[in-house]
Amino acid sequence: MLRELRPSLGRCVLDVGCGAGGMTALLNEALLSAHGFVCALDVDASLLEATRAAVTQKDPNSRASFCLGDIESLPFAEGAFDLVWCSRVVHHHLPDPAWALAELRRVLKPEGHLALREIGPRRLSFSTTGLDAKVVDRFQDGLDLRFKRKFKSRPDDKAWVGLLQNAGFSHVEVRVFGLSPPAPGEQADFLVHWLEDVLEDHQGEWGPLLADGDADLLKELLESGEELRRQLAEGNLGLHHDSVVYLGSNKAS
Repeated sequence: MLRELRPSLGRCVLDVGCGAGGMTALLNEALLSAHGFVCALDVDASLLEATRAAVTQKDPNSRASFCLGDIESLPFAEGAFDLVWCSRVVHHHLPDPAWALAELRRVLKPEGHLALREIGPRRLSFSTTGLDAKVVDRFQDGLDLRFKRKFKSRPDDKAWVGLLQNAGFSHVEVRVFGLSPPAPGEQADFLVHWLEDVLEDHQGEWGPLLADGDADLLKELLESGEELRRQLAEGNLGLHHDSVVYLGSNKAS
């Protein structure tokens, strides 16, 4: 993703909703040769400290700054940044994210870019003897249902593009990145956590999400513990997961 974004980096980059700082650290590293800087913002002070640690561990002399704040009221001047990176934050403001998107556009320079990584219509795909593909699809249908119940909306690519255009962004592009954990053990770890999330969501505030038979099957799989992990690690998973970035220009239409 960073290689794709590099032409848009400029010198001043804002990471909105930085989380634990993985992308902030990469952005900081990419900006060193350009004598630029990255500013990380999050509403959670503990996550902001985690970001600070992630950045300074890689670059003790970093020029990065860290700011506590909210996407709907960004504490920056108009036109301050060349690029704003925002990963999986805006959907929390559905079904009407207009104010958040307006703030992201406000702090961009006239020729700046927004890179919005969001939850589109993409799904996990993999093959293993432990789980039938149709059952996995039903699990994912359940997660889609939770999303719709919680956020009152489930935008697809066309809808996200429309939201950006309505906010004043021009030349909006959809860029898809295929993500695959490199080793079988890591794939197994990822899928076990994913299955745990499905069950937690089914039993949570926005559930139930699954038919009784699928919920029982999921519980049995997770109760097998290390056996499930072993089967997944030894299986031919071929795990594939697409991630999407909506890239919008702040240039006047």
